Amino acid sequence: ETVTNVNEKGLIVKINDVRVFIPLSLSAIPKDEKIESYKGSKVKFRITEYDAKTKKVIGSIKNVLDEEKQEKLNKFWSEVEIGKKYKGTVSSLSTYGAFVDLGGVQGLLHISEMSWARNTKPEDVLKEGQEIEVAVIDLDKENKRLKLSYANKGPNPWDNIEEKYKVGDIVKVKVVKLMNFGAFVELEEAVEGLVHITQ
Repeated sequence: ETVTNVNEKGLIVKINDVRVFIPLSLSAIPKDEKIESYKGSKVKFRITEYDAKTKKVIGSIKNVLDEEKQEKLNKFWSEVEIGKKYKGTVSSLSTYGAFVDLGGVQGLLHISEMSWARNTKPEDVLKEGQEIEVAVIDLDKENKRLKLSYANKGPNPWDNIEEKYKVGDIVKVKVVKLMNFGAFVELEEAVEGLVHITQ
């Protein structure tokens, strides 16, 4: 129905000649939006209260949106499976990874699933608000938890390592860490080896 009027308390909608009041608390209007901009707009609501004596009718947009959101979540959890790919938005970054919003469902993308390279920080790979493709690698439907893998992580560099390097090859490397027993060196991104102190 169309919003015919607004005030500081909420929205007014008319169905035929019946006036329906939608309080601000049930309007689902964000706090930073001006209520005046809703005048003349179409809204979907549910009638939650009706008093025949006073002709008072109360409606709720929030109820409808909550139900639609719940239906969407139920559909997601009934269809999700390991290996399925989704497009999502990075909602936040932490020291151990990122949380990705898949349309109302948050999944954890661990740093180990972002890049094959060691000592990579989440902010080196992703930014908040970035749209990415992920795959589900683990799920717990009962507790509504998802573990994800980044589609752009690329193939495992160790998969064809024996084709690239042979025993006896001389290769140029970067020393990444010194220990009392030797040095860790990087042959290429995410491929490291140990040069023992005896060598």
